[in-house]
Formats: sequence, C-alpha cells, structure tokens
Amino acid sequence: MKAAAAVLALSLILPCAHGAGKPRRGAQPKSYAILKDLLRLGHRHAGAPKRARTLERLAGLLRERGLQVESQSFESPDPRTGKSWPMTNIVGRFRPESSCRFLMGSHFDARHEAEMDPDPERKTKPITGANDSGSGVAVLLSLAERFSDVVPEGVGVDVVLFDGEEMGYPDAGGYCAGSRFFAEKLAPAAQGAKPRFGIVLDMVASPKTVFKVESYSHQAHPGLVEALWELGSGRDPSAFSRERWGWIRDDHVPLTAAGVPSVLVIGFNDPRWHTSKDVLAGLSPERLALVEGMLEDFMRSRLQPFLGGCP
Repeated sequence: MKAAAAVLALSLILPCAHGAGKPRRGAQPKSYAILKDLLRLGHRHAGAPKRARTLERLAGLLRERGLQVESQSFESPDPRTGKSWPMTNIVGRFRPESSCRFLMGSHFDARHEAEMDPDPERKTKPITGANDSGSGVAVLLSLAERFSDVVPEGVGVDVVLFDGEEMGYPDAGGYCAGSRFFAEKLAPAAQGAKPRFGIVLDMVASPKTVFKVESYSHQAHPGLVEALWELGSGRDPSAFSRERWGWIRDDHVPLTAAGVPSVLVIGFNDPRWHTSKDVLAGLSPERLALVEGMLEDFMRSRLQPFLGGCP
C-alpha cells in the first residue's frame, strides 16, 4: 500500500473452503503456505537483485492452476529521480475463451523503503511486504486452485498480479504503475472481453484489521460492496464494518476509470505498514482464511447478478 496513505489519519483522503464457516483459530490455510513460499524468494521492490525469481514463481503457480498466463512488461520512472525501472504485470486467465468474465487483482511489488519505521537506520531499507503486497496475492493464488468448482460454467476470471503499485511518493505521485498500464491495454489484454467488474485485495492479513468501506469503491460499485461485506460479516461480524472511510488510490481506481467498476478490500490499520516489521510472523492465518472464504462464498452464491445478464 502506497506511502500516500500516511496522511489518512489526518485527511482521510489519499491521492493514488466451501461450507467452512468461520475460520478455526490457529488454522493455517493454503494461502498462508503460499505466502510463506513467496517470501522465501526475497525482496520484490523495483530493482531487487533476484526479483526475476518471484516473477517466474508467480507465473508458474498460475499455470499450475490451469490459467493461461501472460506477462505484461513495461517501464515506469521513479517520480523523484526520473530513473526508469522494468516492471511486469502477471495476468492469469481462467477460461480465456469466455467473454463473460470478472477480474480479481492484487499488487505483488513491495515498498522499496521502510519510511514509517521508528528506527532511522531502517527507513531507507526495503520492506519484506508480507501483509502489504504478499497477503492479497496469496489469497488469489489459493482461490485459483478451486475456480473450476466455484466459478459458474461459462464465466471467466482474470487474475492480475500488479507490479509498480508502490512506485511513488506522497509529494510526487507515481503510484499504481502496473494497474495504470493494464488499464491502458485492457481491451487487448482481455482479448476484447472487458471484465464486468473487479475486486482488488491489499493488506488483508493483519491480526486485528477491520475492513471498512473505502470511498472510491462505494462510489464505483455500491452493490458489490454490500454483497461482499454481507458475506464477510456473516463469517466474522467483528472484522467487517460498513463505516465509510478514506479515498485510497489503490489499483482499483485505474480499473474503474477504464470502465471496470472495482472494489478494494483493504485493512488499513496495520501498525507494521511500511516498516521492517511487515513480516510473516506478524500476520493472521485466520484473516487470510476469512477473506478467502468470503470471496469463495461470493463466487458460489452471489456472482451471477453482477455479470450483467451473461453468460
């Protein structure tokens, strides 16, 4: 999640398993194992020395789940220095032949500096990004294993793992580079079939996080917000609040601007945000399972009305 969110407390406005029931405390869902594996590969910020291993692993995991995979390569400049960095979105398509589809996305790149860390010596070092950039990706990769069981026949899914969400600064912009690029290329990327809507995940595994309604999301698709929050509250009423808060320019905003009304599921009350403490040990397997279960419930029982009459 971008550094611009640091002003949230002051302004609240920012620039850019079926039938499982409530997750069992102490359980470690598949998404937790996926996240643990991802973090072993090393840093994911722009320019990280072994970043290619992460790209290969993400693409490989999508292929293992039967998705058609495309890598979208582009360059994005650092808004302060002007130096361009190579970026890659990883796009996986379930049932690519279907023109009736929706999108689920999350950014995988991690922040290049821990500017919120209380230790001055750590402020310029990259973060691990277990929650911020890892958790949403892990949930989507776990869900993708069950698409054949939970997504209705004739419906396709675009799983987009965005790069470059963290490439920016509060005073200089530059955030959401990957989703902006994807939105510009949306028609060819979707083979002419634009997704009917999008769901974007970010920072979904903090132990005490409460998912409130982000304002751009409510503006773009209030019905989708209500459906997701109703299902989430049904699993854990304490974790979902219909309180409206903040305008967070995350990867859902470029999607909405491109004609794919999108909702952000984000838990922005993690004290480890953009610090060296955003590591696996600080996360909640129960929160991962909760969000994954909510999305599975949605695909099984509430998806059809949001597809605009198709398939």
